Amino acid sequence: MKLDNKPTSIKKILNDLDQVFSATCKAKGITCSLTLEQGSADEIIIDELKLKQILYNLIGNALKFTEKGSVTVVVSCKESIKKNKTYTLQIQVKDTGIGIPAKEHEKIFEAFVQQNGQSNRKYGGTGLGLAITKKLVMLMGGEILLASKTGKGSTFTVEIPNIKIPKHSNAIITIEQNNKDIIFNGQTVLLVEDNLSNREIIKGYCESLHLKIVEAENGIEALQYLKTNTPDLILMDMMMPKMDGRTTAEKIKENKTHAQIPIISLTAKTLEIMEEKTLFDKYLRKPITKNELIEALKVFLKHRNKNNTAITKKKVILDKAIINEILKMHKKTERLMSIDDIKNFSISLNKKAKKLKNSELSEVAVQLMGYCDEFEIEKMNELMRLLPSLLRS
Repeated sequence: MKLDNKPTSIKKILNDLDQVFSATCKAKGITCSLTLEQGSADEIIIDELKLKQILYNLIGNALKFTEKGSVTVVVSCKESIKKNKTYTLQIQVKDTGIGIPAKEHEKIFEAFVQQNGQSNRKYGGTGLGLAITKKLVMLMGGEILLASKTGKGSTFTVEIPNIKIPKHSNAIITIEQNNKDIIFNGQTVLLVEDNLSNREIIKGYCESLHLKIVEAENGIEALQYLKTNTPDLILMDMMMPKMDGRTTAEKIKENKTHAQIPIISLTAKTLEIMEEKTLFDKYLRKPITKNELIEALKVFLKHRNKNNTAITKKKVILDKAIINEILKMHKKTERLMSIDDIKNFSISLNKKAKKLKNSELSEVAVQLMGYCDEFEIEKMNELMRLLPSLLRS
């Protein structure tokens, strides 16, 4: 079997398959989404028919074993080795179907396999679909991995390296330029990583993002911090002494207070990623770029463009006692009027807003923090001047 590589549009393939499967989805009452991830190349050099066959087989298999819920397909193609402009194509097909027991993960890629406990009358076997898919992926120099648990659905991930794009192509969706102006709203991120240099790199990436980074060197330190604090997101290394990332994530998810905190896995191993997909909300493969980190954080944390931040004039409704307390802090800060003092004032204001669960006050505090971080002196001074008039009882 030979490859017929030529310029191919990923979007076109996804649109074609969307039409192919729309009737099946409608008949079963299942939602099916096919997406090209932001920041990906659309036009690539690949065997179009074989790529379409891989996607067709994986989507068809997912729909076959899903009675309710959804099938989600995400394709990405991002630069991997900057020297020779090669890209890595990743296909992820996730379903909410019957799932596959761990002991049958390898056998499932054999022809005409039927998993134990599966009704042949209802589902049939997997036929040649997955077996052919694996052969096609290997022919393209890639690998296919499976993460699944019985009753919890399945996620098939295909990775094909060394993809090239046409020289004339203008079809790369560039987001690095947009991300340089992204700032967050002062959220707290717990970074759990035993390697000091890795922590320093991530902290360096976050310096201008308006995030508070709290460090833990292992899972035990992380759990200790969580006893008295609730961060907005956790970045979790997988390989750590004392307590590894998997064990730590399991313990966090068992705690009702912290179960909903998004956890992003930091790992160098693809197989490790697939095994832990049920525990983590997203993963980043080391070495991590700043752009990849920002894109992952944007999924879970509110953010804005620092160039589009008009000074808020929303009224903030509070008790008189709270207003008086804030005005006292404001007067003291205004008298000093240094950036550091205003930044500390905004942090105290945001803590108070979180405690009171007052989103309007939090918006004022976060905006003021942003102006301090970006040295937007005029806007910072203007918001400080306006703040007393925004408070209402």
